[in-house]
Amino acid sequence: MLGPSRGDGARIIGTKLYSEGGMSELLCIPAGGSARPTTPATIAAGQHFIKMKGREIFKVAVREMQDAIEEILEQHALSADQIACVIPHQANLRIIEALSKSLKIPLDRFFINVDRYGNTSGASIPLALDEARRAGRVHRGDTTLLVAFGAGLTYGAALVRW
Repeated sequence: MLGPSRGDGARIIGTKLYSEGGMSELLCIPAGGSARPTTPATIAAGQHFIKMKGREIFKVAVREMQDAIEEILEQHALSADQIACVIPHQANLRIIEALSKSLKIPLDRFFINVDRYGNTSGASIPLALDEARRAGRVHRGDTTLLVAFGAGLTYGAALVRW
């Protein structure tokens, strides 16, 4: 059974977080925040749903997640071979496959569940991490890499040692 750490649990050994606000129009919710409060017109126009320019996002997501991974590995003097499991944001399989290829990390070291649940947005990494642990893909002493990309153009990576 999973539960609170008793001193022998996971330890975050590093994080890298970024934001590219200048590209926010590529993936955003156009209205509903303080800059464009909710009005009947914004609701009628469907401006409270995620809007995405898919081709551009694909390229940016792969490039930025790769850069975040390379930077965090370099910062902690780790190689990709030392990562037991990669838990990526589960936006779509094509992004995960492209990331695997560009980083030269075999796809079988990535935990993938987007085929079963779809893109669960901000919940995708916690859900995948829990499922990976329950499936025995994460063991004591392993270093796991978490990597995400999201709206507003935010992205980042974290290293966790178990």
